[in-house]
Amino acid sequence: MDPSEFPRSGIMQMLGGRIDSSGEGVSVMSLPLEEKHMNPNGVVHGGVITTLMDEATGHAIVTIRGLETMAEAPHATIDMSVSFLSGARIGDE
Repeated sequence: MDPSEFPRSGIMQMLGGRIDSSGEGVSVMSLPLEEKHMNPNGVVHGGVITTLMDEATGHAIVTIRGLETMAEAPHATIDMSVSFLSGARIGDE
């Protein structure tokens, strides 16, 4: 499925994230980091990264189920876990 076919959620529009590529069960997203994405310590806020993860997962599911099926029977993230290994800063992607 062409990434341009996916509707962008309001949160991704606000954050500035984009879908770079996708395939069956796969979604690659990126987000050029800006000041608005940083926590008070000057590194990306964990909620920004987890939001990007949740969006990528949702888009990967859409590549399998299709947009029409998703509209009729939407899905939701029930459980998600992340471990942060290092901090990203402004200008990182």
